[in-house]
Amino acid sequence: MPQSLPLVSNFRFVVLQKIKNPNYKGKWKTPWIDNPEFEDDPHLYVLKPIKYVGIEVWQIENDAFEEAEKARTAKEEERLLSLSQSLKVTGCHFQSFLCIHD
Repeated sequence: MPQSLPLVSNFRFVVLQKIKNPNYKGKWKTPWIDNPEFEDDPHLYVLKPIKYVGIEVWQIENDAFEEAEKARTAKEEERLLSLSQSLKVTGCHFQSFLCIHD
């Protein structure tokens, strides 16, 4: 029988005590440093007037989504089957993508 990972049964919450910091100087404030090379550009975020708007409309048949979902699930089942067969060949137990050697 394959081994399973043990559940955590003896978990305890630990309450940590707060210790006062003698070096605490209050809430940290951002130091402001003057930048003499800074130049404000009032036109930085100005956009040109929009002349045209493009709209793309798609129409898909309702069955297309269902067919794509069926194909995806079939491919996933095939992949899992081949994976489980390859694990049986190597002597591993296959359970929830976990390989445990005997």
